[in-house]
Amino acid sequence: MKLIMRQINLIRYIQKNPQSSIKQLSEIMSVSTQTIKSDLQSMSNLMKDYDVEIEILPGNLIRIWGQENINYMLKAFQTMQEFSLEKQMMLLLVFRDDFIILQDIADMLYVSKSLVEKVMSMLLKKYPEELDSVRRHGSQYLRINLKKILPCSQVFINDLHEQMCVMNYVKCKT
Repeated sequence: MKLIMRQINLIRYIQKNPQSSIKQLSEIMSVSTQTIKSDLQSMSNLMKDYDVEIEILPGNLIRIWGQENINYMLKAFQTMQEFSLEKQMMLLLVFRDDFIILQDIADMLYVSKSLVEKVMSMLLKKYPEELDSVRRHGSQYLRINLKKILPCSQVFINDLHEQMCVMNYVKCKT
């Protein structure tokens, strides 16, 4: 699932103002109360992955469960917002050393498998030397052209790997 900036801002506002009501949120965000409820509902499964839940109480008040996890969740949401699906899939493949099936990619990126299939098809055509796809095994990134990686870019790669860890796309060394 790709979040829109309004949804990310909604979570940020709720984090700073946990005693808000749906009416207050709709006024602040300049949308209807139904849009706020719809946004919260559509994000509920994604938020549960980060042990965050926002409950709508009687009187349209809200209660936050797992507020201590919101910063972590927002960092992951922001990263999802900044990278295109193509870039997210390439990063996912680059930082894995084994095959990954398309359904797992779809689940990790909160998108449909059919969309992942379309993008993967394009990626395989665009990067035939770098990507490999084996039926019933999945897809894999084969190589990095080390001549293209400058020493200064190692910092960038480390930062991207850290972001991938935050989003639970790859296993991280502890």
